[in-house]
Amino acid sequence: MMAIFGYEGAGKTIGLSKFYEKNRNVQYIRVRKSMTTKDFYLEVLESQSNSYRGRSKSLYRILNDLRSINLTEEKRLLIIDEAGRFTHDSLGYIHEFRDLTSSSLGIILSGPEEFHAKIMDGVRNRVSGIPEFRRRIGQMLFLERPKLAEITAVCNGYGIFNKNIIKKRFSKAENFSALTDDIELYLEFEGGKETLSLVKKTKS
Repeated sequence: MMAIFGYEGAGKTIGLSKFYEKNRNVQYIRVRKSMTTKDFYLEVLESQSNSYRGRSKSLYRILNDLRSINLTEEKRLLIIDEAGRFTHDSLGYIHEFRDLTSSSLGIILSGPEEFHAKIMDGVRNRVSGIPEFRRRIGQMLFLERPKLAEITAVCNGYGIFNKNIIKKRFSKAENFSALTDDIELYLEFEGGKETLSLVKKTKS
């Protein structure tokens, strides 16, 4: 199990969703504010097996069913996006879920920088289940702000190759979302409409 922490606009969601689309045996679940703990695991269960769709079960039964489904030689990966929306109580269940499926299911948790703070706060205060949950995270990845080489690569992808323009106009971008918004504004209003139109067609 690994956790990815990143600032707003780092590209976590788009990167993980693209990875999900292009790889087999990968499941992508985005945590919603309205979800209860049971709602979340029921969605994981139903997306792994259609035969469980529509059945009303206790959380204990749902977790046992997930263990049965994942007792297989075929490895799977579960991506949990917006994991920062989990409460401390919900994170305690991730610890149980991890133990039940560790032989064949990899888990990636993705959330904002505040998600890391929530975990470490739970560890320091010995919140039930959180120290055990933290110990099961094998790797923590912290996303950095865009570097000039990355900014240049994104600009090149939009057809902007002038190094002076890239350095003066785009090098101070705080995040990738702001960078792409600024690039599209530049192309739209400073003579690059044809380039922008071509890029949008290519993306679609």
